[in-house]
Amino acid sequence: MNQKETVTKKMAELLKAGNVMLNDFCPDCKVPLFKLKDGKIICPSCNRTVIYVKYGEEEIAKHYQTIDITMNSVIKKITELTYSIIDEIDEEKLKLKISLINDLLDAYDKLLKIKKHHSEA
Repeated sequence: MNQKETVTKKMAELLKAGNVMLNDFCPDCKVPLFKLKDGKIICPSCNRTVIYVKYGEEEIAKHYQTIDITMNSVIKKITELTYSIIDEIDEEKLKLKISLINDLLDAYDKLLKIKKHHSEA
């Protein structure tokens, strides 16, 4: 199945699940956007969330995007470290990796609080 067929199938699945196809298109790939039941707007082709920004609020949107990218990076690093401790036999390396995981979890929690605070503002 080629990419166009895959995207078309995903769009059909989104519609069948009760989501709404919008009249707006992804600014990158020009595929119709979908509003999910939870209110999130996504592009079924790029697999990313799209945020509507009022004129003059572009900087705010960039901050949200930066927070999301950072949160995803932190989760990826936590996952990598978690897998790396499975077979770790060196006690000092194990302690260091666990400490790093805890620091990353703290960072993620802080980012989550910042994101929540900004969404309530």
